[in-house]
Amino acid sequence: MAGMSPKAEAKFLKGIAYIAERNPSAAEKIVAKMRSLRERLVDFPDSGVRGEIPGTRRMVLNSFVLTVRQGKSGIEIAAVRHAKQKDAYAPSELLGEDPEEAEVPSSPKR
Repeated sequence: MAGMSPKAEAKFLKGIAYIAERNPSAAEKIVAKMRSLRERLVDFPDSGVRGEIPGTRRMVLNSFVLTVRQGKSGIEIAAVRHAKQKDAYAPSELLGEDPEEAEVPSSPKR
């Protein structure tokens, strides 16, 4: 199963908790989809579209935008955002890791 960075996991769990308060069944379905997606990523690490940050891929899971990259111990979900968040397509914590390699286009194509 693909890994998940601690920050990505925390954001996902916070989002799921919010959804579960309003619709437990929907939250369960999203968790099951995430588990399935993480299992598939091991065999298909190039799934999704090329991300705006070099070396990343982007995937959408319901209202979540996932930023995927090759980590130290394999493929990982490096960031999770709600699709309406300002930095959903170029998560700010990933931009700070290597500013020279993580430049984002000034007018992103969505």
